[in-house]
Amino acid sequence: MYIGGVNALLKIKYWRKKRKLTQLQFAELLQVSQGYVSKLEKNLKNPTMNMIFKIAAVLEVCPKDLIHCDLDCDHCSYKSCSN
Repeated sequence: MYIGGVNALLKIKYWRKKRKLTQLQFAELLQVSQGYVSKLEKNLKNPTMNMIFKIAAVLEVCPKDLIHCDLDCDHCSYKSCSN
């Protein structure tokens, strides 16, 4: 997945399992198919930014917690989440 030209892996599966949700339960909460969730977790599909925010809301995490990238946080333009 590319976000702002940076290759990033989503950590959806990690957070879904931490919340003890099956793919089917998670898909129902997102109102998408289980197949779509599976493809997201395998990085075979690129979610829209709106979907990333929806996923974050369902998992009760900050959107930035879903994304793993190699950029130093000082270089990120997304600053609405604070630690």
